[in-house]
Amino acid sequence: MALPILAPVLKDFAVDAAVKAGRALWSQLPWGKDKARVDAVESRIRRLAADAADLARNLSDESYEAGIERLLNQFQKDLGGFGLTAREAEELTEVERDQIRATILEPARERRQTLRWLEELEKRVKESESAIAGHGTTSERLTSLERQVTNLRIALAVALSLATIATLLSILFFTRR
Repeated sequence: MALPILAPVLKDFAVDAAVKAGRALWSQLPWGKDKARVDAVESRIRRLAADAADLARNLSDESYEAGIERLLNQFQKDLGGFGLTAREAEELTEVERDQIRATILEPARERRQTLRWLEELEKRVKESESAIAGHGTTSERLTSLERQVTNLRIALAVALSLATIATLLSILFFTRR
């Protein structure tokens, strides 16, 4: 469970990783030397990664996959608008898809799974605490029952002693006559 202050740092890390992955591809392409196009593509990659990070953090597991695909489709269309061929746009989109999965989606899934595990553990701790509290009252009840049994034994011993004394006295009185 990341602290809220770390969210921008993690987001910046994911954005930088996405840009580096794109650079590796566009450095091999002929337009990689066109500074204006490179800046436009890099800016678009940064926006894609930032939007993907926001989606992964804010949406549920079921809905963010579709949201990411929508972002990637729009990204591919925008690359076509920057003058990239369909094949180049598709290759760059695939590189960014893999990078987003590795740096944004998988950590988000792992975070959600960890949070589910923590919730389950917290639930188990609460159940254990209530069971321990129940054992505490059970222990008190057993202690009380042990005291009562001890008191009953003492009362029985006293009653038997008195009965024995009464029997002996009655024998003593009846035999003297």
